[in-house]
Amino acid sequence: MAGFAAAMIVVLTAAGAFVFWRVKVALDSSLDNELAAQASDLRQALRGRPPATALASLPTSTVVDQVLDAEGRVVASTPAATERLLGARDLARARTGEVVVDLGHLLLSHERRLRVLGFPTPGGVAVTAIPLNQRDEALRELLAQVTIANLAALAVASFVGYRLARAALLPVERYRARAEDIASGATGVRLDVPEGVDDEVSRLGHTLNRMLTVQETAAAAQRQFLADASHELRTPLTVVTSEVELALRRPRSTAELETTLRHVSNDVERLVRLADQLLDLERAQFPTPFSGGGQGDVA
Repeated sequence: MAGFAAAMIVVLTAAGAFVFWRVKVALDSSLDNELAAQASDLRQALRGRPPATALASLPTSTVVDQVLDAEGRVVASTPAATERLLGARDLARARTGEVVVDLGHLLLSHERRLRVLGFPTPGGVAVTAIPLNQRDEALRELLAQVTIANLAALAVASFVGYRLARAALLPVERYRARAEDIASGATGVRLDVPEGVDDEVSRLGHTLNRMLTVQETAAAAQRQFLADASHELRTPLTVVTSEVELALRRPRSTAELETTLRHVSNDVERLVRLADQLLDLERAQFPTPFSGGGQGDVA
């Protein structure tokens, strides 16, 4: 879940950043067009006129314009631009070509949020500017809405992902609980695999059920083999024990002892044959994984 949440944060952040960038580009393009129109009007007004007269002839008093001399002093300005708008470095650049700078910062409250365009004139530098307050307010509102939307989407996606993951892993938990019962000694138990479902978890359940069947069959065959071996070996061992006890009850002659030893030897040979037969039976029922078909065991 942590990895899924991290991936969702990256995706949502990238999507929000793209939306914010597209809106910012659109707003800046509109502002740049308006700023270029103001600069064109200011150039037309400055042709052949003193700076003060030129600024007074502009159609509106709300436009931010000013004219600087070669030393960077303000020689004429509109009422909204009494202080110099360009810094020393930007002023030096404006003497040789157009320069556009933004005053203030988007996320910080600033009294003068302006986009300033400076360009050279015969007597110095002309400056025109446009307020960025409405543009900044729109961007801040968009940033807040995108942040809220991303947080809500992250919460919903994380909840849905958690529920889906839990639902997908629920059969695995049931398998684990049933496997714990089997490990505790329960026999004849199988995993509860739903019918009509064919996915990775259900196929795992069917495979484990087949494995349990094979294991129980092998365990039953092994128990039967041990019972058969015990039964087959008990009779000759009983005979050998009886003959030895009879031979030890009273003194025997050499001939009687030889006869008893022959009987014991015959019974031992029978035990050896039974052991070989049981070994062959065990090998037939439980072949070793390294024994090749049709090949004998290497002694």
